[in-house]
Amino acid sequence: MKKYHLLSIFTLLFVIAINSCTTTDDEVIIAGQVSDADSGDPILGATVEIETPSELADFVKTDSLGKYEFTGIDITEVTDIELTASAANFGDVSKSVKVAPSDVLNNIDFELTPNDSQDPDDTGGDEVSGEPEGAAAIILNSLSSESINIRQTGGNISSRFTFTVVDSAGRAINTEGSVDVQFSILKGPGGGETVIPQTVSTNANGQAVTSLFSGDSAGVVRV
Repeated sequence: MKKYHLLSIFTLLFVIAINSCTTTDDEVIIAGQVSDADSGDPILGATVEIETPSELADFVKTDSLGKYEFTGIDITEVTDIELTASAANFGDVSKSVKVAPSDVLNNIDFELTPNDSQDPDDTGGDEVSGEPEGAAAIILNSLSSESINIRQTGGNISSRFTFTVVDSAGRAINTEGSVDVQFSILKGPGGGETVIPQTVSTNANGQAVTSLFSGDSAGVVRV
């Protein structure tokens, strides 16, 4: 069995949270759009994350117009907030914004540059046929939940996700090309959160399935 360390072209994010429903007049709204730097087209499903300060850590996904919005950001003084936008096949972009209590910022936009551009001699449109080749990339297919509760607080404490390993032509690898995919937590609140199983062999459809289980601390988890 071959073992591959595939560099994902995106970062999978989860929020481990404590459910609460409090609002104050000091809450901040940050909104904007994520678009393709080359074409100007909006990017659907891009992730925008609040990186710092850690107590405000959160993330949202863009809609079909590339729009995103954070609401209910609770601060009591002028605060520097670092945001990062990311999407499959694009490079990440970070911005730092200074906000005061009750600010509404509606134009914090991001332009993401595609990771790879088409070869000038390649006119496109050629369909790839034949058997899949070796593993080249890993793609997220499904995610049962983007937000889970911390352990022992009730509710859902795990999220199941499915990836497909593909070759350089984008074809899912088959049984003959089965590989081991290793999952790890790149960043988290450090409360005992874990991925189980950490190593998964791809099936006949090139899929690898595993789950994230929460710990006893709230925060954003990068897998």
